[in-house]
Amino acid sequence: MSDTPQVRARYMATYMEMVAALGPEVEQRVRGRMDPRSLEAIEAAGVMAWLPARINLDATAAVAESLEPAAADRFFRSLYGVVYDTSLLSGFVRSVIRLFGRDPGGYAKMVSRAYPLIFRGVGQWARVDRGEHFAVLRLFELPPEFAAHEHWPRSVAASLGSMIDLARCEGEGRVVERGEDFVVVRLEWTESSALDESGQKS
Repeated sequence: MSDTPQVRARYMATYMEMVAALGPEVEQRVRGRMDPRSLEAIEAAGVMAWLPARINLDATAAVAESLEPAAADRFFRSLYGVVYDTSLLSGFVRSVIRLFGRDPGGYAKMVSRAYPLIFRGVGQWARVDRGEHFAVLRLFELPPEFAAHEHWPRSVAASLGSMIDLARCEGEGRVVERGEDFVVVRLEWTESSALDESGQKS
């Protein structure tokens, strides 16, 4: 196994499919901000291959700089909602829902097991606190370029908000602390009876 931080090619392919779904104008802006070598690597790789994780940094910066902050947060959150239905995570997600029901705090405990299916050598997750309507997670042993990245930690916090959607609750994830090799994310949510089976407001 390589010591170089890696990201699953299937994830990055889904990532770029979601970029395309933003519309031609936004897609052009995002792709124009990315290194052409990143795009070529994503398009050439087999879906279960591993790519250098710097490609994910490249794409994250391109999205964050092409959208307003709130829109970028929605993108990263909705991205994981789609990833949950891909072959990478669908079986795992079904098992977690069977185990915990509709509980974002329970899901947070399982992030450490799902993360290696998408990233290698990009830190480790631990749930460090939880309450009835919150959970705190720490991503540690991060490579410096990830911990210090202008946009990546916020994108991670936003993406964890997808677990709240999965539980048909309302809330968000936000970065509450960061250091040279770690990021701490706090999830907060409220139960909502106004969400239908798809997780959307009825």
